[in-house]
Amino acid sequence: MKAAYGGESFGFGPDYIIPKPFDRRLLTFVARAVGEAAVKTGDARITDITHFTEYLNALAFTQKKHFSSVTNAVRIVSFADHKILVTDEQAAEKQCHIIEPGAELDGARLEDIAGKKVKLSFSDGKIVKVSPA
Repeated sequence: MKAAYGGESFGFGPDYIIPKPFDRRLLTFVARAVGEAAVKTGDARITDITHFTEYLNALAFTQKKHFSSVTNAVRIVSFADHKILVTDEQAAEKQCHIIEPGAELDGARLEDIAGKKVKLSFSDGKIVKVSPA
């Protein structure tokens, strides 16, 4: 976000009430509220949005380039037709990443990687390969 606004940093509060249009943090607040309203009125295709925030965080904050990272896989969350890997849950903001449906798992099952240190390979913002670290 800083790059979009000349390096200026914004934090929600008295001096930053109306968010800038490219503030990616909006996605988790606005989309969640819209999703909750759609479920409440029966207009949503799904009825359980328990893990919607994790999904939105994965969309908004995962880099959209090719890279690899070693991290602790805390847990796997299923949301609609996606699976999300949650890492760094004790950090100020936990990291959530969308797992591609055909992600290479180096012989492991997704359910078996929770609680283990893994190497994640990303492409276009999604996990495409999970390997033991």
